Amino acid sequence: MRDQMTRDLLDYWELVEHDGIPAQKPPPEDSAKAARHAHDWFEAVYGTKAFQKPWKSAESFRAAFKQIPQQIMQEEHVEVLPTLPTEVLSMLQKWLVSSASRLGTGQLWPLVKWATVSGPWQLLAGISFVDLPGFGDANAVRNRIAEREYNRADFVCISSRIDRAATDRASLEWLAKAVRDLPEGSCAYVCTKSDDVSLDEVVRDNNLPSTTSRAEAARVRNNKVKEQVRSMCPVNVYTVSARDFARCMGRDSSTPETFLNTDSTEVPTLIAEMVNQVLARKVRQRTQLVTALEAKLQVMESQLRERPGADFNAAALQVDLRMMVSKLEAQLKICSERSQRDLSERRQQLTVCARDAAAEGKRNLSSQAQHYGSATTLHWRRHKSLVDHDGKWDAIDIAEDVTALVLRTLDRHWIVHFNAIPNVGLDLNAQICAEVEGLVRDFVGRLSAWPELKEHAAGIGRAMAAGVSSMLEEEVEDFEAFLQERRIGYAEDVKEAARGQLAVHLYDAKGYAGTGSFQQRKASVTSHLPKVDLRASVAKPSERIKLVADHFGRASRKMIASTLSQARDCYASFWDGQKQRSQKERDTKVALREVLQSELCALVKEFGSAKQCRAPPKAA
Repeated sequence: MRDQMTRDLLDYWELVEHDGIPAQKPPPEDSAKAARHAHDWFEAVYGTKAFQKPWKSAESFRAAFKQIPQQIMQEEHVEVLPTLPTEVLSMLQKWLVSSASRLGTGQLWPLVKWATVSGPWQLLAGISFVDLPGFGDANAVRNRIAEREYNRADFVCISSRIDRAATDRASLEWLAKAVRDLPEGSCAYVCTKSDDVSLDEVVRDNNLPSTTSRAEAARVRNNKVKEQVRSMCPVNVYTVSARDFARCMGRDSSTPETFLNTDSTEVPTLIAEMVNQVLARKVRQRTQLVTALEAKLQVMESQLRERPGADFNAAALQVDLRMMVSKLEAQLKICSERSQRDLSERRQQLTVCARDAAAEGKRNLSSQAQHYGSATTLHWRRHKSLVDHDGKWDAIDIAEDVTALVLRTLDRHWIVHFNAIPNVGLDLNAQICAEVEGLVRDFVGRLSAWPELKEHAAGIGRAMAAGVSSMLEEEVEDFEAFLQERRIGYAEDVKEAARGQLAVHLYDAKGYAGTGSFQQRKASVTSHLPKVDLRASVAKPSERIKLVADHFGRASRKMIASTLSQARDCYASFWDGQKQRSQKERDTKVALREVLQSELCALVKEFGSAKQCRAPPKAA
């Protein structure tokens, strides 16, 4: 961390060609954002007294901050098990919050990489809440942490204060990324401090009666904010008040100021959605394991049953089954082709949308070229650094700006298609299961003359259908995992592709240096930037959905092949069962079947029927 901060600060002072390293803080400009953050970090860790005089060189600066302050190194590390919320808060404040009494000598919070709080909260069993610094942070280390945890998350909450929730650019960009990257229902927008409301202002702006209560005014303001956010992103929005919630719950001695009951604070509703979404995924994964095991045991148990004796034409029945399986194969191929056509049409639609988005972005390139070229307000040194670094320098990113309009246009279609694609796999799953159940019914119907044999065949068929269903669920789960891998990060692909082109089109501008070069460099940017081919950038989303379609094609063929194999083998005992078996073989089968029946009973008793496990428990 210290090395990163040192680089950020020294790089800035080197860029502005300052003589030595001054003690004052870099100016409040976008180009100095990382340097200002680094300055704050050094002051926090080493204390404000460390910046009382300048340094003659970068080497002397590094030498001055080579060691961590002695008083911090001597801090006693003690494990404490707090029992009250106030004790937890006191510990967190010591390690994570700035202390006015230690501003001069150095503090602990900048050195804390990770803080974990655990407790006996049964509702949250197996669930971890991670508070992230957010993307776009000036610090690269925190950016990497945010990206890692974001990719792991089952559910993402983006938070912003209620008074700026509909205009907070950073939070709204985070929200757009989450809605774009994650499966439907995997994120929420949380507007905090919703109890903080100006009653007179809300009454005046909304023509409300003078008798309007503070709670009613807050609800009106909060609903307007929800509508504004939802008009930008299709997401659940919560306007919460942690302070009034704590007061309603008796965790604060004060009286609630705005919301007089817990439900109106929307905190319980938010917790319920987060917990239920996460538990739904965990329950689904566990259920699939139980279902797969139960199905395998049922198939094994059914194959060990002794077929009832009956005088039937096994050869004719075997021919009938082959014809049924051939009919099943033809029908499954039709279902698969229908699903693949659906994906192909979505791919074509997205390709057309991408092309239209690129054309719209192309029309905007001339104004971007003016902004970063002849009309730029950047200092010549910063402009040169921006060009030399292929359009990305500190907080300025030309690739992000030239693709912003493209992504806004394309996002809507990307989200709609990727939210719908999982249903293609689920629909194929349902169609295959229905066709398999139809085959079992038809085959069992041929045995009406032999009731005991018919019941035996029905039991074997049910076990086979359960095994097929379990196999299909695993394949669909794998497909959805692949789909999520292809969904996340497409916008970053588009930006990187544009950045690669910028390196080519800014090459001419990089050649201008020396007296009078600033005007020539600006003119070169104005001339060459509109040549960026955004169609090449938006080819990335089309490539991703092609990979999805290809993967689905392979998965559907595997699903059909496995289904047909199980259907062909299902009634094998009907043909080879005609052979005479020794008493020892029959006794062994009976013993094995008893063991399997015992295992099945234990499984059902432990987990309940797998079908009953599908709905997760609702959070209170």
